[in-house]
Amino acid sequence: MFLKSIDTSGLRKDSETLFDIFDKVVQEVGVENLVQFITDNDASYKAAGKKLQQKYDSFYWSPCAAHCIDLMLENFSDPRHFPVINETIKKARKITKFIYNHAWVLALMRKDFTKGRDLCRPAQGKEIVEIVLEDREFWAQCQFIVKISEPLVRVLRLVDGEEKPAMGYLYDAMERAKGNIKARCNNKVSVFNPFIRIIDARWDKQLHSPLHAAGCFLNPAIYYNPCFKNKNDVARGFMACVMMIELDIDNQDKIIEKLELYKNAEGDFGHFLAIRQRDKINPVAWWTNFGHEVPTFQKFAIREYKKGRDALDPINLENIDLMEEWVSEDSELIDGEDLDWLLDLGNGDKRVSSFGCFAFLDFDLNPTKEC
Repeated sequence: MFLKSIDTSGLRKDSETLFDIFDKVVQEVGVENLVQFITDNDASYKAAGKKLQQKYDSFYWSPCAAHCIDLMLENFSDPRHFPVINETIKKARKITKFIYNHAWVLALMRKDFTKGRDLCRPAQGKEIVEIVLEDREFWAQCQFIVKISEPLVRVLRLVDGEEKPAMGYLYDAMERAKGNIKARCNNKVSVFNPFIRIIDARWDKQLHSPLHAAGCFLNPAIYYNPCFKNKNDVARGFMACVMMIELDIDNQDKIIEKLELYKNAEGDFGHFLAIRQRDKINPVAWWTNFGHEVPTFQKFAIREYKKGRDALDPINLENIDLMEEWVSEDSELIDGEDLDWLLDLGNGDKRVSSFGCFAFLDFDLNPTKEC
């Protein structure tokens, strides 16, 4: 639900001002009702969020997951470390800009104003032809960029969703993404290691928290999977979350007392229906249906997740549509001459859709909505 908005146009956006605003919201909602407080990655927001967590010490502050993963992808094209990728992306942007600037606008001009004649400048078209038809290394690099970025883009689409709870999937999704990148690089350390180091640096220092590990621990589809190898790590994260979020010491003890039932799939957790439903329904629904034997544990587990409208549907990374809802920023794709044409169109839809595989190459992966 939407709670409130605040007009901050007359305020400084320093950490102290933001902390005061956030603190009032926490007090209004009730600290006992908070699990996670999320802000963007700007330094002042990070400082305010961390100060808020330190004050109450009963919930977690986290930066925007979508922004963190977006920054990982941006680092993949850092010209200081990956000059070839950077140059390839520059060429790809020229192609996408050419397409965006001339596809639907030219179609309109051909139909209503120019009697079928084109408006594109020959020199620009010649440059694009050279890249597309003559630069063989360009397409090889395109293939490589898509290969190493696609696993992260899937995680980005996962955390950027608004209706399905991603908390219980993020930890495992990041591990799977890294494993997928390694496999796509034929497990050659010299090839995949620079990209894995980028992911680990931002994951360890900015994004990962015990909350993500606890969400993974409480996700039966992942925790009970025989292929899942990090049970000890996520169990430690779960323990840390119990100590942080559950303020009642007696409830902490009740949760720990029943922990072995869950770990060993005993009692209601071992019912054949509970086993069959592990990967068929969302963790919220699974705990709601099969956690009645351990009510305190059940309540804590459900608090870890956001219950969206599609709460009955599990998340499958392989089924995520990588193209859905991606919209490129107008400012980077439209030059001054084309902007004049847009203004002449009045109140028409001025959004520009992404095109084909170049959505990966553009690395402008922030959707036009706030985190």
